[in-house]
Amino acid sequence: MRSFMVILAVACVGVGGGMVAADESLKVFISIDMEGVTGVANWEDVSRDGKDYELFRKIMTLEANAAVEGAAAAGATEIWVRDSHGSARNILPELLDRRAVLVRDWSGGPKSMMEGIGAAAVSLHPEATRERIRAGVEKALNRLDDFEPYRLEAPYTLVVKLKSEETVNQGSPYPGVVRTGEWELTYSSDDFLEIMLAFSYVRR
Repeated sequence: MRSFMVILAVACVGVGGGMVAADESLKVFISIDMEGVTGVANWEDVSRDGKDYELFRKIMTLEANAAVEGAAAAGATEIWVRDSHGSARNILPELLDRRAVLVRDWSGGPKSMMEGIGAAAVSLHPEATRERIRAGVEKALNRLDDFEPYRLEAPYTLVVKLKSEETVNQGSPYPGVVRTGEWELTYSSDDFLEIMLAFSYVRR
């Protein structure tokens, strides 16, 4: 498998070399910033509070599509698009070419604009997602006879592991809660609704 990275900023960089052989896969990673897309002339153009921001995020998305189309024409078998401007939440998912996988928000890794697997969201095109949801729901409901409801048996036990001494101290006063670890609270009840109420209190 061959991999290429394409950076879009001032201009689109294409993937050359002709079509990929049928037995060889080509993976393309496209990183796109908003500065430099067609028509951008001022920082206000690429700022969320700028009056033309919505226009330029649309142009950004369409220019990403041009890169996706070029990659596909060159034989790319997998195409990822990373939003690399500002908040990294600018590309309009519904307008992005459905052949692309969108990487949205920052991943937090050292590769920054070239980072793909981290805390960012990796998404299919919304149309593709909706198709999978529809197919999945239909498939599941057509198999109802294959499943039995999972039933919990009382007593129920809730164990909450918290992140700080402060949150443990805030949750400890709830009636029936027992501190069972350094940052751990436990609650038991025969009533599942009580478990849910206790969770809503101790998790704050």
